Amino acid sequence: MKRERCLILLDGLDKWTDSGGHHNLPTLVENHSRCILFITTRPWKLAQGNVKHSDIGRLFQLKRINDHFKLSRIILSCMIDEEEDLDERQTEFENYIVGLEIGELMSSPMMFSVIVCSYDKGTKLKGSMCEIYILMLDSLLKKASSKGKYFQKPQLTCFAKTKYIQPNIDNEIVIAKAAFCLLFSDTQEHSIVFDAKEIYALLDDTQTEFALKAGILTETKTLSVVRSSSTFSFLHKSVQEFLAAYHIACNEHLSYGVISENLKRHTYLDIN
Repeated sequence: MKRERCLILLDGLDKWTDSGGHHNLPTLVENHSRCILFITTRPWKLAQGNVKHSDIGRLFQLKRINDHFKLSRIILSCMIDEEEDLDERQTEFENYIVGLEIGELMSSPMMFSVIVCSYDKGTKLKGSMCEIYILMLDSLLKKASSKGKYFQKPQLTCFAKTKYIQPNIDNEIVIAKAAFCLLFSDTQEHSIVFDAKEIYALLDDTQTEFALKAGILTETKTLSVVRSSSTFSFLHKSVQEFLAAYHIACNEHLSYGVISENLKRHTYLDIN
């Protein structure tokens, strides 16, 4: 490390803390200056301001998957038993995915990873988009709160087999309402990406933190000469649409007026 250029990979910028409990950027000793330090993090953790942008040499943001089957092979290699054949397992998964016809969902790193992990655990989807989003939502909510409980009499039958939606249903309801209100915003350019003022008008600090921790929302810091600001968006546009659809299903009488007014203002809506 003193003589040659090395790449050092550190997972989770927000996991590094000093003795006082504050988040600090890991540094290298002076004689390791030829090394390149590559640290992963989620955008909203970076946006919290624990690390100065001046301390970051280059910032890369993962947008989409170019080779999803290469990623699935990497994930499966970490999950299968030693006696299992990785090539055979990968081939089975590829055939399974082709039959699902899930299209653009495969380009999202998080959503595709959820599908791979669920397959490895024996949960095989049948191609229903609702089923896929329910599985993903259940997995995301587990990240924010690992407490599990099943519905006894779910309001929607698609929630019957979920384990982490019921304990987090209050947060899920307000997040779904926010997704609906923002999707049918008066200003279409603000319906997908929105500023802090818009999100905090619908969610309080605790609810926003929950959505960020779960990965349902993501926050990106925007730098400015005058001051920095944050923009928010849902994990994927289709996730926002699914949550909005859930809100409509639970509040048909309240939602109809908003939708009809929006349709009067716009000739069509770009909704999947």
